[in-house]
Amino acid sequence: MNIRELVRKAAQEKYPNNKYVKDRVESELGYFDKNDWFKQIEILLKIKEIYKGQNVYIFPIGLLSLYLLELEYINPMPAHYYEPNKKTIIFDNSASYGVDLPKKDGFHRDGFDITGEYILNLKSNNAFRLYLYEKHSDVVKDLIGNIYPFKSRIISWNAEEISYGSTIITFKDSFADNFLGRDLIKQIDVDDFLLSLNPKKQDLKDIMRFFLDDNIEVLDEIKSFGEMVELSAILRLTRKAYVEVKKTLNPKFPRTREDIFLYLKNNGYSSEESAKLANDISFGKNTDLNIKDNMIKKYLQSFSYITPKAFVLHLYLRDYFIALN
Repeated sequence: MNIRELVRKAAQEKYPNNKYVKDRVESELGYFDKNDWFKQIEILLKIKEIYKGQNVYIFPIGLLSLYLLELEYINPMPAHYYEPNKKTIIFDNSASYGVDLPKKDGFHRDGFDITGEYILNLKSNNAFRLYLYEKHSDVVKDLIGNIYPFKSRIISWNAEEISYGSTIITFKDSFADNFLGRDLIKQIDVDDFLLSLNPKKQDLKDIMRFFLDDNIEVLDEIKSFGEMVELSAILRLTRKAYVEVKKTLNPKFPRTREDIFLYLKNNGYSSEESAKLANDISFGKNTDLNIKDNMIKKYLQSFSYITPKAFVLHLYLRDYFIALN
């Protein structure tokens, strides 16, 4: 199985002769080659064959090549219109997310704007995470064992976990339900999204009350998918020191690892330095940042954990789909 050619073929079929897609895919394929990911991706595709007729997705990390192979369900490209007959893309930077673009006859709205640069410039070996049903443990282990040596252990919730290379697979039915058997690639409509959110607003208020210090009226002002994602990112920040809520709500302050990466890159750091520092900051490591804005410097040193953007998107998209089903 030639993963490189599978990705290129999928890119050409869906987005023919698009320079942005070609350049991004080639960068990712180079990263796969350097980190010995091709064999691991081949195994993931073989696992998908076991689940014919069902969706099988890894925990999203925001790479276009994996989306084209249908191993991720979040399209990481910037917001755009897609014309399915002519297979043309029209990027539109008036919104961060395609779902927030105005509707246009004959076009789908897509793109969740996850930069691939953060992942591609990390020195650490990122992991593929996959959740499968317990009944398929033996057949999956047999498949992997014939290709790649793996380790097995029992983790929390009495779940079996196996690992090989940089891939981790957990066999737990309740986890697998969020990744299998659902039509996660349906078109998302922002009007439907806001309607599905309304019955859950009181629950969201209860959850966010502690973090927002009771300043929860902001939930009533949500008018877009993007605003909900921003609040989601805020909710998942883990603080090690007090941070004034108004600062967190201010869009100038980074909220995800990718946000931090882009901020540092735009303020004098190289791509590799930005990725390493963003990763260190996201795990609460003390860093000596050479940036002029002391407010942002202090802010970035106030957290013990900051999530990747793909993780934030996944959780809210998952809740969205569950709400509609």
